[in-house]
Amino acid sequence: MTSSEARPLRIGILCNGPALAAWQAECIRYIEALPFARINLLVVNAQPPSPRPTAWRRLRNKLTSGLLLWRIYERFVVDRKAAATGLVQLPESLQKVPTIEVAPVGVGRFRQAFDTAALEAIREHKPDVLLRFGFGILTGEILSLPRYGLWSFHHGDPEQFRGAPPGFWEIHQGDPVTGVILQRLTETLDGGVVLHAGWFKTNAASYPKSLDRILFGAAHFVARALVDLGRDPDSLLRRQPIAKSGPIYRYPRSGAVLKFLAKSTTAWLADQYMSLFRHQQWTVGIIPKSPESICAASEGSSAEADSVAWLPEPKGRFLADPFAVVDSETGRTEIIAEDFSWKTNLGQISTLSWPATRGGEP
Repeated sequence: MTSSEARPLRIGILCNGPALAAWQAECIRYIEALPFARINLLVVNAQPPSPRPTAWRRLRNKLTSGLLLWRIYERFVVDRKAAATGLVQLPESLQKVPTIEVAPVGVGRFRQAFDTAALEAIREHKPDVLLRFGFGILTGEILSLPRYGLWSFHHGDPEQFRGAPPGFWEIHQGDPVTGVILQRLTETLDGGVVLHAGWFKTNAASYPKSLDRILFGAAHFVARALVDLGRDPDSLLRRQPIAKSGPIYRYPRSGAVLKFLAKSTTAWLADQYMSLFRHQQWTVGIIPKSPESICAASEGSSAEADSVAWLPEPKGRFLADPFAVVDSETGRTEIIAEDFSWKTNLGQISTLSWPATRGGEP
Protein backbone atom coordinates (compact mmCIF):
# COMPACT_ATOMS: atom_id res chain seq x y z
CA MET A 1 0.00 0.00 0.00
CA THR A 2 1.09 3.57 -0.55
CA SER A 3 1.57 5.76 2.49
CA SER A 4 -1.58 7.71 1.62
CA GLU A 5 -3.70 4.54 1.64
CA ALA A 6 -4.62 3.39 5.16
CA ARG A 7 -7.32 0.89 4.27
CA PRO A 8 -6.74 -2.46 2.57
CA LEU A 9 -7.55 -2.97 -1.08
CA ARG A 10 -11.11 -4.26 -1.44
CA ILE A 11 -11.42 -7.24 -3.77
CA GLY A 12 -14.65 -8.64 -5.19
CA ILE A 13 -14.91 -12.13 -6.73
CA LEU A 14 -17.26 -12.90 -9.63
CA CYS A 15 -18.13 -16.60 -9.62
CA ASN A 16 -20.77 -19.01 -10.90
CA GLY A 17 -21.79 -20.58 -7.60
CA PRO A 18 -20.68 -21.95 -4.22
CA ALA A 19 -17.82 -23.93 -5.77
CA LEU A 20 -14.61 -22.86 -7.48
CA ALA A 21 -12.03 -24.65 -9.58
CA ALA A 22 -9.07 -25.76 -7.48
CA TRP A 23 -6.74 -23.29 -9.22
CA GLN A 24 -9.14 -20.43 -8.44
CA ALA A 25 -9.21 -21.41 -4.77
CA GLU A 26 -5.41 -21.41 -4.82
CA CYS A 27 -5.48 -17.91 -6.29
CA ILE A 28 -7.71 -16.76 -3.43
CA ARG A 29 -5.30 -18.24 -0.88
CA TYR A 30 -2.52 -16.09 -2.34
CA ILE A 31 -4.73 -13.00 -2.09
CA GLU A 32 -5.70 -13.71 1.51
CA ALA A 33 -2.03 -13.98 2.45
CA LEU A 34 -1.52 -10.32 1.56
CA PRO A 35 -1.77 -8.01 4.60
CA PHE A 36 -3.03 -5.09 2.51
CA ALA A 37 -5.85 -6.79 0.56
CA ARG A 38 -9.23 -8.10 1.67
CA ILE A 39 -11.94 -9.96 -0.23
CA ASN A 40 -15.14 -8.17 0.79
CA LEU A 41 -17.68 -9.20 -1.86
CA LEU A 42 -18.90 -12.21 -3.85
CA VAL A 43 -20.92 -11.64 -7.00
CA VAL A 44 -22.66 -14.90 -7.90
CA ASN A 45 -24.15 -15.69 -11.29
CA ALA A 46 -27.89 -16.23 -10.77
CA GLN A 47 -28.71 -16.93 -14.40
CA PRO A 48 -30.78 -20.13 -14.52
CA PRO A 49 -29.06 -22.96 -16.41
CA SER A 50 -30.32 -23.82 -19.86
CA PRO A 51 -32.56 -26.88 -20.09
CA ARG A 52 -30.44 -30.00 -20.50
CA PRO A 53 -31.04 -31.72 -23.85
CA THR A 54 -31.82 -35.42 -23.97
CA ALA A 55 -28.94 -37.87 -24.25
CA TRP A 56 -29.84 -38.57 -27.89
CA ARG A 57 -29.88 -34.87 -28.77
CA ARG A 58 -26.52 -34.32 -27.02
CA LEU A 59 -24.98 -37.20 -28.95
CA ARG A 60 -26.42 -35.97 -32.23
CA ASN A 61 -25.11 -32.44 -31.57
CA LYS A 62 -21.63 -33.76 -30.87
CA LEU A 63 -21.67 -35.93 -33.98
CA THR A 64 -22.84 -33.14 -36.26
CA SER A 65 -20.44 -30.60 -34.73
CA GLY A 66 -17.43 -32.91 -34.93
CA LEU A 67 -16.75 -32.53 -31.18
CA LEU A 68 -17.54 -36.08 -30.07
CA LEU A 69 -13.92 -37.25 -29.90
CA TRP A 70 -12.84 -34.18 -27.96
CA ARG A 71 -15.72 -34.54 -25.46
CA ILE A 72 -14.81 -38.18 -24.87
CA TYR A 73 -11.17 -37.25 -24.26
CA GLU A 74 -12.20 -34.35 -22.03
CA ARG A 75 -14.51 -36.46 -19.89
CA PHE A 76 -12.41 -39.59 -19.50
CA VAL A 77 -8.91 -38.10 -19.47
CA VAL A 78 -8.87 -34.38 -18.66
CA ASP A 79 -11.63 -34.37 -16.04
CA ARG A 80 -10.11 -37.37 -14.27
CA LYS A 81 -6.45 -36.42 -14.34
CA ALA A 82 -6.29 -32.60 -14.20
CA ALA A 83 -6.32 -31.54 -10.54
CA ALA A 84 -6.56 -27.80 -11.24
CA THR A 85 -10.00 -27.98 -12.86
CA GLY A 86 -11.64 -30.04 -10.10
CA LEU A 87 -14.30 -28.21 -8.10
CA VAL A 88 -13.80 -27.31 -4.44
CA GLN A 89 -16.07 -25.50 -2.02
CA LEU A 90 -15.56 -21.82 -1.31
CA PRO A 91 -12.90 -21.29 1.36
CA GLU A 92 -14.41 -21.01 4.82
CA SER A 93 -13.05 -17.46 5.06
CA LEU A 94 -15.37 -16.40 2.20
CA GLN A 95 -18.56 -18.06 3.36
CA LYS A 96 -19.52 -15.04 5.48
CA VAL A 97 -18.51 -12.43 2.89
CA PRO A 98 -21.45 -10.33 1.57
CA THR A 99 -22.94 -11.93 -1.52
CA ILE A 100 -24.85 -10.37 -4.41
CA GLU A 101 -26.69 -12.57 -6.88
CA VAL A 102 -26.79 -11.20 -10.42
CA ALA A 103 -28.64 -12.48 -13.47
CA PRO A 104 -26.66 -10.96 -16.36
CA VAL A 105 -28.42 -9.46 -19.35
CA GLY A 106 -27.53 -10.78 -22.79
CA VAL A 107 -25.92 -8.29 -25.16
CA GLY A 108 -25.74 -9.50 -28.73
CA ARG A 109 -24.89 -13.14 -29.30
CA PHE A 110 -22.00 -13.68 -26.91
CA ARG A 111 -21.71 -10.83 -24.37
CA GLN A 112 -23.32 -10.13 -21.02
CA ALA A 113 -23.93 -6.96 -19.02
CA PHE A 114 -25.15 -6.10 -15.51
CA ASP A 115 -28.37 -4.13 -15.08
CA THR A 116 -28.59 -0.87 -13.12
CA ALA A 117 -29.76 -2.53 -9.89
CA ALA A 118 -26.82 -4.97 -9.90
CA LEU A 119 -24.33 -2.21 -10.63
CA GLU A 120 -25.65 -0.09 -7.76
CA ALA A 121 -25.53 -3.02 -5.35
CA ILE A 122 -21.90 -3.71 -6.27
CA ARG A 123 -20.99 -0.02 -6.15
CA GLU A 124 -22.12 0.19 -2.50
CA HIS A 125 -19.21 -2.10 -1.57
CA LYS A 126 -16.70 0.25 -3.26
CA PRO A 127 -14.51 -2.47 -4.79
CA ASP A 128 -11.00 -1.56 -5.83
CA VAL A 129 -10.74 -4.67 -8.00
CA LEU A 130 -13.24 -7.21 -9.30
CA LEU A 131 -11.78 -10.60 -10.25
CA ARG A 132 -13.70 -12.65 -12.81
CA PHE A 133 -13.96 -16.36 -12.03
CA GLY A 134 -17.40 -16.71 -13.55
CA PHE A 135 -19.97 -15.23 -15.94
CA GLY A 136 -19.33 -14.91 -19.67
CA ILE A 137 -17.81 -12.18 -21.81
CA LEU A 138 -18.72 -9.03 -19.89
CA THR A 139 -19.35 -5.60 -21.34
CA GLY A 140 -20.64 -2.24 -20.16
CA GLU A 141 -20.22 -0.30 -16.95
CA ILE A 142 -19.07 -3.28 -14.87
CA LEU A 143 -15.68 -3.03 -16.60
CA SER A 144 -15.00 0.44 -15.17
CA LEU A 145 -16.99 0.29 -11.92
CA PRO A 146 -14.09 -0.97 -9.74
CA ARG A 147 -11.43 1.62 -8.99
CA TYR A 148 -8.73 -0.45 -10.71
CA GLY A 149 -10.93 -2.38 -13.10
CA LEU A 150 -12.23 -5.87 -13.72
CA TRP A 151 -9.42 -8.44 -13.84
CA SER A 152 -9.47 -11.75 -15.66
CA PHE A 153 -7.08 -14.55 -16.63
CA HIS A 154 -6.34 -15.59 -20.20
CA HIS A 155 -4.62 -18.99 -20.28
CA GLY A 156 -2.73 -18.64 -23.52
CA ASP A 157 -0.58 -15.96 -25.12
CA PRO A 158 -3.26 -13.70 -26.70
CA GLU A 159 -0.85 -12.70 -29.43
CA GLN A 160 -0.58 -16.34 -30.49
CA PHE A 161 -3.49 -18.37 -29.10
CA ARG A 162 -6.99 -17.15 -28.30
CA GLY A 163 -10.07 -19.21 -27.62
CA ALA A 164 -10.39 -22.70 -26.17
CA PRO A 165 -9.45 -25.14 -24.78
CA PRO A 166 -6.65 -23.57 -22.71
CA GLY A 167 -3.23 -25.06 -23.38
CA PHE A 168 -4.48 -27.52 -26.02
CA TRP A 169 -3.48 -25.76 -29.21
CA GLU A 170 0.06 -25.15 -27.96
CA ILE A 171 0.53 -28.94 -27.94
CA HIS A 172 -1.25 -29.32 -31.27
CA GLN A 173 0.94 -26.66 -32.88
CA GLY A 174 4.16 -27.82 -31.20
CA ASP A 175 4.77 -24.65 -29.20
CA PRO A 176 7.36 -25.37 -26.48
CA VAL A 177 5.85 -22.83 -24.06
CA THR A 178 2.34 -21.85 -23.03
CA GLY A 179 1.60 -18.27 -22.06
CA VAL A 180 -0.73 -16.97 -19.36
CA ILE A 181 -1.74 -13.37 -18.73
CA LEU A 182 -3.74 -11.56 -16.08
CA GLN A 183 -5.45 -8.61 -17.73
CA ARG A 184 -7.66 -5.67 -16.89
CA LEU A 185 -10.62 -6.15 -19.21
CA THR A 186 -11.66 -3.61 -21.80
CA GLU A 187 -14.44 -3.62 -24.37
CA THR A 188 -12.06 -5.24 -26.87
CA LEU A 189 -12.13 -9.04 -26.69
CA ASP A 190 -8.67 -10.31 -25.67
CA GLY A 191 -7.48 -6.71 -25.88
CA GLY A 192 -7.16 -5.92 -22.19
CA VAL A 193 -4.31 -4.33 -20.28
CA VAL A 194 -1.71 -6.90 -19.20
CA LEU A 195 -1.13 -6.75 -15.43
CA HIS A 196 1.14 -9.77 -15.20
CA ALA A 197 2.31 -12.44 -17.65
CA GLY A 198 4.28 -15.66 -17.62
CA TRP A 199 5.26 -18.58 -19.82
CA PHE A 200 5.33 -22.21 -18.78
CA LYS A 201 6.97 -25.21 -20.42
CA THR A 202 4.42 -27.12 -22.47
CA ASN A 203 4.15 -30.77 -21.49
CA ALA A 204 3.38 -32.29 -24.87
CA ALA A 205 3.27 -35.81 -23.37
CA SER A 206 0.35 -35.04 -21.05
CA TYR A 207 -2.29 -32.40 -21.62
CA PRO A 208 -3.71 -32.74 -18.07
CA LYS A 209 -0.25 -32.15 -16.57
CA SER A 210 0.38 -29.22 -18.90
CA LEU A 211 -3.02 -27.78 -17.94
CA ASP A 212 -2.23 -28.13 -14.22
CA ARG A 213 1.10 -26.43 -14.81
CA ILE A 214 -0.39 -23.29 -16.35
CA LEU A 215 -3.45 -23.08 -14.08
CA PHE A 216 -1.69 -23.66 -10.76
CA GLY A 217 1.50 -21.97 -11.97
CA ALA A 218 -0.30 -18.68 -12.62
CA ALA A 219 -2.42 -18.75 -9.45
CA HIS A 220 -0.14 -16.18 -7.79
CA PHE A 221 -0.53 -13.64 -10.60
CA VAL A 222 -3.34 -11.69 -8.89
CA ALA A 223 -1.39 -11.38 -5.66
CA ARG A 224 1.66 -10.28 -7.63
CA ALA A 225 -0.37 -7.63 -9.50
CA LEU A 226 -1.86 -6.40 -6.21
CA VAL A 227 1.67 -5.95 -4.84
CA ASP A 228 2.55 -3.92 -7.96
CA LEU A 229 -0.66 -1.96 -7.52
CA GLY A 230 0.23 -1.11 -3.94
CA ARG A 231 3.69 0.07 -4.96
CA ASP A 232 2.75 2.20 -7.96
CA PRO A 233 -0.94 2.29 -8.93
CA ASP A 234 -0.43 5.02 -11.51
CA SER A 235 2.06 2.88 -13.42
CA LEU A 236 -0.42 0.03 -13.57
CA LEU A 237 -3.15 2.31 -14.85
CA ARG A 238 -0.95 3.87 -17.54
CA ARG A 239 -0.25 0.59 -19.29
CA GLN A 240 -1.58 0.28 -22.83
CA PRO A 241 -4.01 -2.44 -23.99
CA ILE A 242 -2.82 -5.39 -26.05
CA ALA A 243 -2.37 -4.13 -29.60
CA LYS A 244 -1.77 -7.39 -31.47
CA SER A 245 -4.18 -10.31 -31.29
CA GLY A 246 -3.62 -13.81 -32.56
CA PRO A 247 -6.13 -16.12 -34.26
CA ILE A 248 -9.14 -17.44 -32.35
CA TYR A 249 -9.10 -21.20 -31.83
CA ARG A 250 -12.22 -23.19 -31.01
CA TYR A 251 -12.82 -26.58 -29.44
CA PRO A 252 -11.10 -29.14 -31.67
CA ARG A 253 -12.87 -31.27 -34.24
CA SER A 254 -11.96 -34.92 -34.70
CA GLY A 255 -9.08 -34.31 -37.13
CA ALA A 256 -7.38 -31.88 -34.77
CA VAL A 257 -7.87 -34.27 -31.83
CA LEU A 258 -6.28 -37.13 -33.76
CA LYS A 259 -3.28 -34.98 -34.65
CA PHE A 260 -3.01 -33.86 -31.02
CA LEU A 261 -3.19 -37.46 -29.77
CA ALA A 262 -0.47 -38.51 -32.24
CA LYS A 263 1.84 -35.72 -31.05
CA SER A 264 1.07 -36.39 -27.40
CA THR A 265 1.68 -40.13 -27.78
CA THR A 266 4.97 -39.54 -29.62
CA ALA A 267 6.13 -37.17 -26.86
CA TRP A 268 5.12 -39.70 -24.18
CA LEU A 269 7.06 -42.49 -25.88
CA ALA A 270 10.10 -40.20 -26.15
CA ASP A 271 9.84 -39.48 -22.42
CA GLN A 272 9.69 -43.20 -21.64
CA TYR A 273 12.76 -43.85 -23.77
CA MET A 274 14.67 -41.07 -22.04
CA SER A 275 13.75 -42.34 -18.58
CA LEU A 276 14.73 -45.94 -19.42
CA PHE A 277 17.93 -45.49 -21.39
CA ARG A 278 19.17 -41.95 -20.78
CA HIS A 279 19.18 -39.38 -18.02
CA GLN A 280 20.30 -35.85 -17.36
CA GLN A 281 23.85 -35.33 -16.17
CA TRP A 282 24.67 -32.02 -14.56
CA THR A 283 27.95 -31.00 -13.03
CA VAL A 284 29.62 -28.02 -11.42
CA GLY A 285 32.24 -25.81 -12.98
CA ILE A 286 34.39 -23.09 -11.41
CA ILE A 287 35.63 -19.90 -13.04
CA PRO A 288 38.15 -18.42 -10.55
CA LYS A 289 37.30 -14.83 -11.45
CA SER A 290 34.99 -12.14 -10.17
CA PRO A 291 31.49 -11.78 -11.66
CA GLU A 292 32.44 -8.26 -12.79
CA SER A 293 35.33 -9.52 -14.89
CA ILE A 294 33.17 -12.21 -16.45
CA CYS A 295 30.43 -9.71 -17.33
CA ALA A 296 33.01 -7.34 -18.75
CA ALA A 297 34.34 -9.97 -21.13
CA SER A 298 33.64 -9.25 -24.76
CA GLU A 299 30.36 -10.61 -26.10
CA GLY A 300 30.72 -13.89 -27.93
CA SER A 301 34.20 -14.54 -26.56
CA SER A 302 34.91 -18.12 -25.50
CA ALA A 303 37.82 -17.15 -23.27
CA GLU A 304 35.78 -17.32 -20.06
CA ALA A 305 34.14 -20.61 -21.04
CA ASP A 306 37.53 -22.12 -21.81
CA SER A 307 38.74 -21.24 -18.31
CA VAL A 308 36.05 -23.29 -16.54
CA ALA A 309 37.45 -25.95 -14.19
CA TRP A 310 34.84 -28.71 -14.22
CA LEU A 311 34.53 -30.90 -11.16
CA PRO A 312 34.57 -34.66 -11.80
CA GLU A 313 31.13 -36.17 -12.32
CA PRO A 314 30.20 -38.53 -9.45
CA LYS A 315 29.04 -41.93 -10.72
CA GLY A 316 25.28 -42.42 -10.56
CA ARG A 317 24.71 -38.90 -9.29
CA PHE A 318 24.73 -35.33 -10.48
CA LEU A 319 25.52 -31.97 -8.90
CA ALA A 320 23.49 -28.85 -9.60
CA ASP A 321 22.52 -25.39 -8.31
CA PRO A 322 25.86 -24.58 -6.64
CA PHE A 323 26.89 -21.57 -4.63
CA ALA A 324 30.17 -20.71 -2.93
CA VAL A 325 30.79 -20.00 0.75
CA VAL A 326 34.14 -18.79 2.09
CA ASP A 327 35.16 -20.11 5.50
CA SER A 328 36.00 -17.01 7.55
CA GLU A 329 38.58 -18.87 9.65
CA THR A 330 40.49 -20.86 7.05
CA GLY A 331 39.73 -18.74 4.00
CA ARG A 332 38.89 -21.94 2.15
CA THR A 333 36.07 -21.88 -0.42
CA GLU A 334 33.36 -24.46 0.02
CA ILE A 335 30.94 -25.31 -2.81
CA ILE A 336 27.45 -26.18 -1.63
CA ALA A 337 25.30 -27.96 -4.25
CA GLU A 338 22.33 -30.21 -4.77
CA ASP A 339 23.52 -33.82 -4.90
CA PHE A 340 20.96 -36.07 -6.66
CA SER A 341 21.16 -39.87 -6.72
CA TRP A 342 19.58 -41.68 -9.65
CA LYS A 343 19.48 -44.93 -7.66
CA THR A 344 17.41 -43.58 -4.77
CA ASN A 345 15.72 -40.80 -6.78
CA LEU A 346 16.47 -38.51 -3.84
CA GLY A 347 18.56 -35.38 -3.51
CA GLN A 348 20.55 -33.91 -0.67
CA ILE A 349 22.75 -30.89 -0.06
CA SER A 350 26.46 -31.69 -0.20
CA THR A 351 29.60 -29.67 0.41
CA LEU A 352 32.71 -29.79 -1.79
CA SER A 353 36.02 -28.14 -1.10
CA TRP A 354 37.70 -25.96 -3.69
CA PRO A 355 40.27 -26.84 -4.92
CA ALA A 356 38.53 -30.22 -5.12
CA THR A 357 39.85 -32.98 -2.88
CA ARG A 358 39.55 -36.77 -3.01
CA GLY A 359 38.94 -36.77 -6.73
CA GLY A 360 36.18 -34.21 -6.50
CA GLU A 361 33.84 -36.53 -4.58
CA PRO A 362 31.62 -34.65 -2.08
